[in-house]
Amino acid sequence: MTAAPVVVAEFRSVFAPTVGGPDKTILHSAAAHDPERVRIVPFFLVPGGRSVSGLDALARQSGVEPVIVEDRGRLDPRLPGLMRRALRRRGCHILHTHDFKTDFLGPLILRGAPEVRLLATAHGWSRPGGLKHRFYNSLDFLVLKRFPWIVAVSEATAGRLLRAGIPRRRVHVLPNGVDLEAWRMPDGDGGRPPGL
Repeated sequence: MTAAPVVVAEFRSVFAPTVGGPDKTILHSAAAHDPERVRIVPFFLVPGGRSVSGLDALARQSGVEPVIVEDRGRLDPRLPGLMRRALRRRGCHILHTHDFKTDFLGPLILRGAPEVRLLATAHGWSRPGGLKHRFYNSLDFLVLKRFPWIVAVSEATAGRLLRAGIPRRRVHVLPNGVDLEAWRMPDGDGGRPPGL
């Protein structure tokens, strides 16, 4: 008898219709997983009324059905309950957060769902150019201290987590992968991108 696949809810805030780096990472990796072992359910937290057609198209290309969750503002008291019910309906085992807002919401969502485990990926932080960025970055480090596991996309990112006081045993480095086929140069041009 084959074990059922682990179902991972990839939870990401989306503020623009364009597809950013972490979004591509989530969706391209969804296509690369062995569906017998891991099934990905992307949850996109989207401000009300905004289009995410680029993300929606990429999700479908990757073979996953995205779940659009309406973001009604900074603190929507209905959101944790809605997300809990959605996670249970889809049989999710892991809630995987990817940015400040989903890092903040993750522990609130799972308060009433002990069967779902919590994981974050630290992709990086806004450069602290102003008070607002410094505040959100500091708050994110504080929130991440509550996570049992954090994946850092580089040693430098792991270093920032450790300096923020997150224990080493919770931080795991898994560098971003590169799809070599997507970046292969056509034959005969020396294997070097133009202008490099």
